[in-house]
Amino acid sequence: MFTVCLLLYAASAWWGFTMATDRQHIEGFLCRGVRVGYHRVDELTAAQLVQDSNDNLFHQVQYMSCHVLQSLLHNRRTNSHALYDW
Repeated sequence: MFTVCLLLYAASAWWGFTMATDRQHIEGFLCRGVRVGYHRVDELTAAQLVQDSNDNLFHQVQYMSCHVLQSLLHNRRTNSHALYDW
């Protein structure tokens, strides 16, 4: 699992620059790890792991007021729609 963590470190920054062959090599590396017993067969693929990592990062930035990247997000809009006009 440690190797997978090292492999996916900062993947949100570099994953978009990989080509299909690069992603196949990463998937192959993970499959070899399953064969030698480093991790289980039912674990997620590299693409799913990167997507989960991106989702987790965005969630933290969005909801943690002390996050360094919080200032880069737009202010939240509060829309109130009135169905009637008094």
